[in-house]
Amino acid sequence: MSVLGWNAAVRRGLLLVALALVVVSCGGGDTVVATVDGHEITLAEVEALRPDGEGADDPLFHQDLLNLILDRILLDGLEELGVAATDAEIEQGIEEFRSLVESQSDPDTGAPVEWESFLVEQSTTEEIVGLTIGQQVRSEKAVAVFGEEAEVTEEQIDAALGEGLLAEQARRAEACVRHILLDNEEAAGVVLELTRSEGANFGALASVYSIGPTAPNGGDLGCAPASDYVDEFAIAIVEAEVGVPYGPVATEFGWHVLLVEERTAPTLEELRADLVAGIRDIIEADLRDELGRAAFEEWAAALPGQATVEIEDRFGTWAQAPGGSWIVIPADAG
Repeated sequence: MSVLGWNAAVRRGLLLVALALVVVSCGGGDTVVATVDGHEITLAEVEALRPDGEGADDPLFHQDLLNLILDRILLDGLEELGVAATDAEIEQGIEEFRSLVESQSDPDTGAPVEWESFLVEQSTTEEIVGLTIGQQVRSEKAVAVFGEEAEVTEEQIDAALGEGLLAEQARRAEACVRHILLDNEEAAGVVLELTRSEGANFGALASVYSIGPTAPNGGDLGCAPASDYVDEFAIAIVEAEVGVPYGPVATEFGWHVLLVEERTAPTLEELRADLVAGIRDIIEADLRDELGRAAFEEWAAALPGQATVEIEDRFGTWAQAPGGSWIVIPADAG
């Protein structure tokens, strides 16, 4: 498990740590299984993750122990960054999560899911949810810290801006289009060359080669906003030169060769003048978030190698696997 890949940690690992913390606060065995930079992990904490399991003899015991160790390492790292979650932020997170749960329907009865029933069925409590939300809040703040430190260049902004303007141009365009649908890229490439040959009739070729439902009428899709189509096809509509066969274009439906017969759309220059001032800051913020997440994940992935982890001999050994990830090797492993 890559608990240091943050999404996985939020979905499972952090809930495990939260559960363990709650169990400890309620009592339980104090047999120390491992220490992580001076923090003890007890047998009760590990066993609490799988109440119906077989304790230290459970086949998944060492995976659960690994999860707790990695989560402890991550939590310590976040604290060193100085990020914290306020009570108000946690309460808001709980309410948002509760609203999400209660907006779902029970797959068996169709009735709305009740919060209390959800907690019981998931063997959790609102306190556990709160602890998990706190971890999520801290992680997002850590991403922001790394994002602020990231170097965002004008070239990166311009590149992202260009992609955004092209998507906006596609959204605003209207075009009359024909297409030929094929089931693989090689066939689409061959047909594209046929459509570009001297004297070729696109509609006639569509009737022969297209596997789509518009084949009988020469691949005619009619005239419509480009936004009516899937994104890849819409962008191809504005990238293609009017009257010149274009492709191959991959979509969820297959491979397309298309012919834009007519098109009306604002130019990229017009869009740039209209939109750049309003969206440049948004683009920079998105880039900082993207770079911040990448930096956060790299930072978090290095934490286990920097931590001091000691596992009691009878419970296993802390080791680095050939691929670089950290694992708990069972004591009886051959």
